[in-house]
Amino acid sequence: MPAPTREKRKNPHRLPRIIKRADWTDSPWRISRAVAGDYGATWYEVTNRKTGAVFEVDPMAAWSRRMTPPAGVPAYVVAEIGRQDAIDRLRAILRGVDTLYTSIASASRSGMSRHIKVYALRKPGPEWLAGYAARALDWPLTSDDGVRVDGCGMDMGFHLVYSLSSVLFGNGYALKQRWL
Repeated sequence: MPAPTREKRKNPHRLPRIIKRADWTDSPWRISRAVAGDYGATWYEVTNRKTGAVFEVDPMAAWSRRMTPPAGVPAYVVAEIGRQDAIDRLRAILRGVDTLYTSIASASRSGMSRHIKVYALRKPGPEWLAGYAARALDWPLTSDDGVRVDGCGMDMGFHLVYSLSSVLFGNGYALKQRWL
């Protein structure tokens, strides 16, 4: 008699992975940004090209795991909205800034990963950007307010800033990096 098989349970709190760029072009969903109000309140209109249904999604639903997306909108679309919102905010913050400053919050014992904090120095003072950077790159944000960067054998602060610059501006060398 064969051994009984065990059913794999799904974790209801786990968000699905963000869909890859190649898959996104085939998706029936289209995201467009809209701004309303005097204070720059932002929402995104999401359209299903197959059914013609239009939804309004608050980007804060993508930033918080506790908020649920509108019924009918897949979680990967909401995750992409959070990523696009972070990219838009970073582009606005980094207007006129050419150097990002990094510092290591911690490193693993094996040296294979680091928690790196990212700052932009502006007139009022340094501005912490690790939250937006982690969301824009789809890398994990750590409990000590740094971006987890995996790998070794190179300058990981440069790798972080180069990757962020590539996502924001399409040119990895558009932003410079310096250690604090």
